[in-house]
Amino acid sequence: MQNAGLDSTSQILLPCLLNAQRRRIALKLNAGLYFLIFGFHTNAQFVDPFGDAGTGSCYLREEKGQTRRADGTSVTDCKYYYERTPMGIYLRTKSKVSFVLAALHSDSVTNDTVYNIGMALGNREISPTASASLVGGLANYYLGGFTAEGVPAHDYVDYKEIADSTDVRFYYGSTGPRMAIVMRPGADPSEVKLSFAGQDSIGIDWQGHLKLYIANKWVELNEAIAYQVDDNDEIIPVNWQPNYVVEPGNVTVGFTYETFNPAWPLIFLAGYPPMPPPVGNNVGNLGWSTYTASPYADEMTAVEVDAAGNPYTCGYFSHLFYPLNQGITVYPPGPVSLAESRCGVVMRFNKDTKMIQWGTYIGGWADGETRAHKLALYTGVQQNLKYAYVTGSTNSDDFESSARPDFAFEDAYVEDHVGGISRMWLAACRMESGVLDWATTHGQPGPDRTWSTHGLAVTISRQGQLTVAGMIDKGYNNVEPEFPLVTPNGAFSRALGDGFLISFKPDFTIDWSTALLEFSGNSRIGRINDLRSTTTDGDQYGVWAVGASVYGTSEPLDLVPPPSGGYFQSVAGGVSAVIMQIDLNNHQIVYCTRWGSPGTGASSSALAVHETDDFVYVAGFSQAFDLTATECPSPGSGTQVFYTTTNATTGDQASDGFVLRFKRLSGYQLDYGSLLGGDRDDIVLDVNSDGAGRIYLTGESRSSYGLTIAIPTDYYTQPHLTLVNRRDAFIYGIQDEEWPAIFWATAFGGTQSERGWGIAASPDEVYLCGATSTGYTQQFPLMEWNTDPNDPESLLDWFWEANPAGLAYELVPWMTFFQAMDYETFGIDVFIEGLNSWHDGYIASFNMAADVAVPEGLVPAPPSLIAAWPTADGEGYIVQLPQDGPWQLELYDARGRLVERTAAAKRIHYLPLSQTAPGMYVLRASLNGSAHTIKLARP
Repeated sequence: MQNAGLDSTSQILLPCLLNAQRRRIALKLNAGLYFLIFGFHTNAQFVDPFGDAGTGSCYLREEKGQTRRADGTSVTDCKYYYERTPMGIYLRTKSKVSFVLAALHSDSVTNDTVYNIGMALGNREISPTASASLVGGLANYYLGGFTAEGVPAHDYVDYKEIADSTDVRFYYGSTGPRMAIVMRPGADPSEVKLSFAGQDSIGIDWQGHLKLYIANKWVELNEAIAYQVDDNDEIIPVNWQPNYVVEPGNVTVGFTYETFNPAWPLIFLAGYPPMPPPVGNNVGNLGWSTYTASPYADEMTAVEVDAAGNPYTCGYFSHLFYPLNQGITVYPPGPVSLAESRCGVVMRFNKDTKMIQWGTYIGGWADGETRAHKLALYTGVQQNLKYAYVTGSTNSDDFESSARPDFAFEDAYVEDHVGGISRMWLAACRMESGVLDWATTHGQPGPDRTWSTHGLAVTISRQGQLTVAGMIDKGYNNVEPEFPLVTPNGAFSRALGDGFLISFKPDFTIDWSTALLEFSGNSRIGRINDLRSTTTDGDQYGVWAVGASVYGTSEPLDLVPPPSGGYFQSVAGGVSAVIMQIDLNNHQIVYCTRWGSPGTGASSSALAVHETDDFVYVAGFSQAFDLTATECPSPGSGTQVFYTTTNATTGDQASDGFVLRFKRLSGYQLDYGSLLGGDRDDIVLDVNSDGAGRIYLTGESRSSYGLTIAIPTDYYTQPHLTLVNRRDAFIYGIQDEEWPAIFWATAFGGTQSERGWGIAASPDEVYLCGATSTGYTQQFPLMEWNTDPNDPESLLDWFWEANPAGLAYELVPWMTFFQAMDYETFGIDVFIEGLNSWHDGYIASFNMAADVAVPEGLVPAPPSLIAAWPTADGEGYIVQLPQDGPWQLELYDARGRLVERTAAAKRIHYLPLSQTAPGMYVLRASLNGSAHTIKLARP
């Protein structure tokens, strides 16, 4: 590891990068890669522009030891840091601020480099102080032996009196991290100076912009604006110029202002216009849609809802900075991430406000990567089991296992990362707080590193029976895995297999552990992909398990035929889907069948399973062309979608998703099966229900037509975009009835690629999560939650407008966004999509409780024609129009309803929003028949 431009107290190794637009102060990489913006603005309606109100929906987290220097030691002089920014922004003592960028490389030859620019706020040594109000939920950190629980966050942090009558506030505005410099009456603006250090050299380019060079990169100081607000709340622009004092290794910037009134506050503001709104989609019942976004690649891989309808989601992210602040765009080429930049994350949101209630971070510090793949919520009556149970994969040597005493897990199974390339992990987070009471790994015993385990599925029954399953990955080694077995008397047991299953006793010690499926060696395809607890006849409790198995290996599949009349397939031409039911009391497989092509060699895989009162639904993908009514039976003429042959017409792009339905308690009778697909590859990745008779499917589609069908509805609808080399997420809604009619079918995404990883529902709301490589300018369907304007918590709903994207490391074979989930042939001349697709996570919700009206959307003008800067308290915007008026301004809410109409005579206009509800708005400015629009956020 090399350190460039670092002082001894600020070697903080955290990946970071962000964006800027014109008229800003920016940290800018010379290759056009990434930018850091500070928007300098404040509320100009009163003398003290800082006020007491919070700003934005992001936070500054207290530093309790969870950050690290490059040498792994704690940062002692850092008091607060910006959470969810791709660049590390650290507020330190003695009026110091550090901006840290890590250039990481995936190979072991190229040195990783940490760049740091230090900024001093004047000559006084001031310590930062935070607001008394706590926002943003609590954060829990379990990172490589370090634990910090219940760490609070604040909406702003001040450096007070950096000069006489001058304060600096760091906070988040509605579109990103901000710094406001406010000079109250009596201040001397010539005393306000910012000093920068850490650069190799300095210079001024042909545009007059100061540049501070670090290696082959530079930091650039651009224009900003200054203004005052008179006694009538009129905006008075103030012209200004920077004054540079250049010394070796240091540059100090002061500011010279033209005529201004010393009786009014002088505000220095460097900002940029908000993002333009997405266009072209029928928003329908879309109530909330946001990026989750960390500096590099991240994904939301699963979502579930509790009895009250609150969503819980899990996935992976870049350490601590997750998700990203709003207002960020990343331009390629970009960073190559290291494995050690990832941690697993589990989050709970409030259903009514879309505020995050807690976020729990699980991983390691030293090296390696941790990802969460699935979670399950306990829904029974035993209060001591009220946890979110999460499983995933880790190759972090310092992943620390633990079992908290005096709780349900006091005697639980605990094992650190003692061997294996990667290991599955299992954890339990309290549903009310996210506190981690149990974490363990499981995999190859001893110090050897020849094979891996991956936790891909977890379930817990209402009776408290916890089960986890996944994949045994031999990789490309020649050593056969020796999966650790726990075999109760008379239990099914096998040592070799591509999948595994582990069930736990009431005290969370291991009751039963066995490999499953055929053992295919290096195929890396066989696995158990999903589990669902079920109640069989009588009091025997068990699980449905689904996955994929490679036909024809020397270790055969453990097939168990059903009673007469049930579905059963014993042979397959290649990789087959596998569906089994397992009795956990007697430790036996009671039913196991293949599903898929009976003889063509085409692959099939079951990826999701869900049980309702009457049926069991299984979903996945198939490349088979020879399916018959046996594999895909029709339940009757009332079914709207029923295919037994693929719609694919494009070479190797021949995969379709599928959905199967078994009747419960009827001898495993398959009563409905259908392919779901269009002209190219499609795959179903999750299936769930709302408890009110509706089934939901999600996945990804590379088809340009043929997957979704036109259904008259007030629900969100979006056609597939006929673009090559990209894919859409999709939603299917099916009635859980004798004839499974489809009531909702839509694509979801923008002009780049999306995946629908997980879907969950309550009777009145559906949640979708996944990964996307679409930016805000590429029509990703964003929507900020719009709640009761009298609800103070609505200020902090979770919303991020920007997707910085990044590349992911393939920790689990065939389970990464950029990989071909359908196992397509890699020998084709033109890849459908590059293997290294940049991506970030997203989560969206849809209102299912009532019909909604669909307004006609507004078409935005180019953002350069109209600009707006939010004030520091979020109560209004400074609007810059193309010219002096008279303008007519109309403000529309997210549903297209006219909220306010006013007039503006001047080019610079103050638009108050204090009487409007929190949410997203479109401002339409009209003059002489010409109209321009821009999107505004009301925190």
